Amino acid sequence: MTARLEDVKEAPLGDFWFRVSSLKAHQSVWLPLVGNPYVLQADQVGRGIQARKTKRGFWRFEAVDKTEWAGPGPQGHWPKLGVDVGLNVLAATSDGGLYGEHVKPKFDKLYQRVKKLRANRQRQGLRDNSPRLDHLESRLSGLIKTETGRVVNTIIRENPETVFVVEDLDLRGCQGQKRFAYRALQANLERKASTEKVNPAYTSQECPSCGYIHRGNRRSTKFACKSCGRKAHADWVGSLNVLRRSEDQHIEVGDRPRSVKRVLRERYLRSRNSSLGFGRLRAPSSSPLPLGRRLTTGAPVETGAGTALHSMLASSSRF
Repeated sequence: MTARLEDVKEAPLGDFWFRVSSLKAHQSVWLPLVGNPYVLQADQVGRGIQARKTKRGFWRFEAVDKTEWAGPGPQGHWPKLGVDVGLNVLAATSDGGLYGEHVKPKFDKLYQRVKKLRANRQRQGLRDNSPRLDHLESRLSGLIKTETGRVVNTIIRENPETVFVVEDLDLRGCQGQKRFAYRALQANLERKASTEKVNPAYTSQECPSCGYIHRGNRRSTKFACKSCGRKAHADWVGSLNVLRRSEDQHIEVGDRPRSVKRVLRERYLRSRNSSLGFGRLRAPSSSPLPLGRRLTTGAPVETGAGTALHSMLASSSRF
C-alpha cells in the first residue's frame, strides 16, 4: 500500500485525505483532496489510485468508483435508428435529423492551427510538444467531447427506448473531424444507450432507391445517383444505409469490402433485370424514408435515365 484514500475526521481541509508513503520509514505525506458529487466516502473508491501531472503543470489524482453503471438493454419492441458522422455535421440520423452543424467551422479553424504548428516544429526537428501546442490540442479534444456529448444527449432525449445503429468503422487513415467525432460519439452512445454495430462498407456510396454503388454518387454533402438520378443529402443517405444494413442478413460485420461489394452489385443487377422484364419483379427489402425539403435537392428522375445502366447490364453475364 503506497497510497490510500481516507475520510476527513478532524481537520476539515478537504473532503478526503490522500495518504502517500514516503522514502522515510514510518512517515507519510497527507494531502487534502476535494471530491465530487459521485463519491461521498472513501470506501466508495477502488484501491487503484493514479497520480499524474497534467500538461499545464497541475497534479491530478484519479480513482475508480465502485458503483457499476449499466446502460439500458435492448428490448424486442424497441425501434432502431441509424446514426452516422457526417462531413459537415457531428451526427446525422436516419429519420432526417442533422446535429452539430455549427461545429465544423470551429473545428476546421482550430485543427488547421494545430497541423500548421506541428508541421513547423517537425521541420525544426523538435520532437516534444510546446505548451502552446498542448493547449491547442486540449482545446480541440475538449471541443469535440463537449459538442458530441450535447448531440448524444439530444438524440437520446428525442428518441427514448431506441437501439442506435452505428458503423463498425476502421479509423486508420481517417483524419479531421470524422476521426475525432466518431470515437467520442460512439463512446457516448455506448455508455448511455443500447447500440448495434454494422458493416460500414459502401454505406456512403449506395443509393437508397435503386441500390447502385459508385464513388461518384457522392460529392461532399450532395448525393446524386448515377443510375436512377436520386438526389438527397449525403449524410442522411449514409445514416439511412447504416440503418438498413442492420436488417441485411447477407452482410455481416466481419465481411470484407470486396465481398460486400459483390453482394450489393448482384442485388442491384437482379433488381434492374427484374424491372426490365428479365425476371420476376421483387419488392425491395426496405423502402427509403421520404425526404423533406431540408434533405432533398431535387426529384428523382425516371428509371433508366442514368448512365450506369448499360455498363452494368453489359457485365451482368459474369454474375
